[in-house]
This record gives sequence, structure tokens and C-alpha cells, in this order.
Amino acid sequence: MRRDPTHRRSTLRARPHVRPAAARNLRQAFALLLSVDEVGLRSADLTLAAQLRALGVGVEVYAEAKKLGKQLQYADKQGFGAAIIIGGSEFDAGQAQVKRLATGDSVTVPYDGRDAAAIAAAIRRGEE
Repeated sequence: MRRDPTHRRSTLRARPHVRPAAARNLRQAFALLLSVDEVGLRSADLTLAAQLRALGVGVEVYAEAKKLGKQLQYADKQGFGAAIIIGGSEFDAGQAQVKRLATGDSVTVPYDGRDAAAIAAAIRRGEE
């Protein structure tokens, strides 16, 4: 049986480079939130991710507790624009570190656990 050329499946195969608009816009301001193996920080990571998403920043949380260098390699390989690092010392000081992966520059911004606007602004500045 011959397949109809207007069939949806054949159309998608003919244009594999075309993605839905939502997928194209996903990485506009995309960052990786690095996981630091500290007790009690996992819920803080998820809270920060939710706050950043509410501000329109695409963010992924690194789920495994691997060494920081491995996580940064993953972020660079996947093409993330920035990495957000909040370890125990940063958390206690009310700060977060935003590392721009393209340049290697790092900036420390305030984060009190409730307002992620400064982190979102630092990520967006890195995209300019």
C-alpha cells in the first residue's frame, strides 16, 4: 500500500529540522542549577528552579550528586548558557554564584531563598 504524501508522519520526517515554537524558545535563557551534596539543599534547589521558571528562565536541575567539575562539563557539553551554584557556604551567606559558561566569568548575586530576580537578571545579562 502506498503512503499518502500529505500524511502527517511523512511530513514530519521530510522536515526533521523543524521543531514546534515551544521547543525553539526553550533555551532562550537556559541555565543549569548544579547540585551540591549537602543535606537540606535539595529542596532549596527545587524551590529556586520553580522561582526562575516563574520569571521566565528555563532551568534544569542536575539530579546527581557528582563532583562540581563533572557537572560543569555536562553543562558546557549540553550548551547551557549559565550554571547556578549554591553550596552550603553560599546558602548560609544568602548568595548564589552564576557562572557564564561561554566566558568562564562568575558573578555572585544575593539570594535569600525567596526572590530569584537577581539570579534571573545575571543569567539574562550573560546572554547579551
